[in-house]
Amino acid sequence: MKLAQRTINSIIDENFVFAKVLDYFGVAFYKYSGHTLEALCKEKNLPLDKVLRNMERYKPQSQFDKNTISTYPVDLIIEYLKHSHHIFIKQKLPYLARLINGLDQRSAVSKTLADDLKFVFPLFLEDFIHHVYEEEDTLFAYVNSLYKVQQGTMPSSKLFYMLESYSIQEAALDHDHTEDELKGIREITGDYQHNPNNDLHLKVIYEEFKAFDKELVQHASIEDEVLFPKALMLEKSVQELINRKIRWN
Repeated sequence: MKLAQRTINSIIDENFVFAKVLDYFGVAFYKYSGHTLEALCKEKNLPLDKVLRNMERYKPQSQFDKNTISTYPVDLIIEYLKHSHHIFIKQKLPYLARLINGLDQRSAVSKTLADDLKFVFPLFLEDFIHHVYEEEDTLFAYVNSLYKVQQGTMPSSKLFYMLESYSIQEAALDHDHTEDELKGIREITGDYQHNPNNDLHLKVIYEEFKAFDKELVQHASIEDEVLFPKALMLEKSVQELINRKIRWN
């Protein structure tokens, strides 16, 4: 059967990412589960051919290989990480928020989950956004300043006192001991495990959390295994540069 003649429910059940395509067109899939895609597009005045093209071509954002990223200069690594932050905060998390806010309460189990997710997710979101912006304003800003000094585009005098008060090694240790950000949601959802009897809406939420969790692990590994080692070497190089200048004076 052609995709256009299939129900929204069967399309999403086969591939949960298509729910995101419909969300892009302003459609909450769970409100039209019994519609065929063709009937939905007609009702919502959407161009069926455009929706189909987006579904057929949709691919999740690819992750850069860690080995490739390790060849980048530190300023480009930071730009990559900041771009990932932007995607998380402006696209992925708002989509999850819309899915969670749309959860209905048809049964005692779904009501409990809905209530728990609606309570915990905003707390997670607030903490996550705070962590991201704090990281960008402190660690990323410091490493970028180190890089500019090394490249000769910023006077070392502007970094002298920062070197006394900030340490990449301490930042790396703090990063290693940061509590698992999705721990609470993982506990609520039972590690995102769903069974065939779960509501499809809930299944999509679990799959989106699972994908987001995986991206966070990959993101953290780039910071831990690529950014921090480069930043440590950069910090040492700049400290040696400043010490030489002090001796010359």
